[in-house]
Amino acid sequence: MPKGVVVLGFDAAGRELALTAVKEAIEQAGHLVRIDELSGTADYPDVAESTCRAVVEPYVHSGILVCGTGIGMSIAANKMPGILAARCGDVYSVEKARRNAGANVLTFGSEVTTPAIASALVRTWLAHEFDSERSISKVARVCSLDPGRSGGMTDVAWVIGHGGIGSAVARRLGRDHRVTTFDRRAGADVPVDLCDAAATVDALRRAPTPAIVVVAAGTVSPVEPGGDPDDIGRVIDDNLAALITLLGVLGELPPLRCAVIVSNAALVARPRQPVYAATKAAGVSLIRSTALAWGPRGSRIYGIAPGTVVVPRNADALTARFLELPLATDRPGGRVALPDDLAGFVAATLPFADFLTGHSLPFDAGSSLG
Repeated sequence: MPKGVVVLGFDAAGRELALTAVKEAIEQAGHLVRIDELSGTADYPDVAESTCRAVVEPYVHSGILVCGTGIGMSIAANKMPGILAARCGDVYSVEKARRNAGANVLTFGSEVTTPAIASALVRTWLAHEFDSERSISKVARVCSLDPGRSGGMTDVAWVIGHGGIGSAVARRLGRDHRVTTFDRRAGADVPVDLCDAAATVDALRRAPTPAIVVVAAGTVSPVEPGGDPDDIGRVIDDNLAALITLLGVLGELPPLRCAVIVSNAALVARPRQPVYAATKAAGVSLIRSTALAWGPRGSRIYGIAPGTVVVPRNADALTARFLELPLATDRPGGRVALPDDLAGFVAATLPFADFLTGHSLPFDAGSSLG
């Protein structure tokens, strides 16, 4: 199965090398080749622009540009939103560009690169991914040097919440995006109490502008009406007030796609968790209203409503029928979810946010049907 699309662009000088050694190396690495429509017929600035517009599309792995020296293509590509291009002539530089600098476009030149070296450069490029844990802060600072361009950085993603689900989502999106996580929990890239509205607004406004946001924050609680007012207030703050604050900031940003992890408690009665269910239902209503408000300016928002998800805080409490039996027999789908299951669903649905906006999708193996 192909690993992803690599967009290949070249001018007249780079045509022969691109269509032989470069194209062959991409295909041998298991990727699909998409040749930019202007390749070979236009000057390098036009080819670079057209290719880079394709690179930031969903499902595209990266781009490779070939001209005479690779210099012109690199300069032109780095003027495009969402692009970090690197001109490389050796495999060590290629690896560093990909892993440490977060480059998503590789350039080199046919006049200074043999077919054998070109093939090696491409193989190395496709063998490495961005090491976000090690380099995200430095790359973010690079992007912040040009605020006008960073607003279009379509490979930047925010994950709000760093619990079991948020961590899994960050790992999954980190394969293809520069991810920044926000939470008061240890390990978050930006430590912030999401219930502190002023601190949250300040932290978000200082971060690189995203094109993808996943909200995976909240608190499950059995508190009931008439319970401790502080406990009730905490559930409302964690599940609803924090979301209202977040959406207020996101509404100020350039067009983006936002997935909010709600709960199937918003879709069915939860007599043991009435306050929690009410906050999640309010979140679903907020998503619908926000989708209408954001639509005209190009932003999209939708919800995902999971049922039981096995995370560290609840693993010990779940019964043996969830953890030991092959099927969870009380739900038609016969399963409870792991965080990686939900993270995969988030990543799979984000490209279709245009069609999902305003809706909240059950992810509960059918447990909300009855």
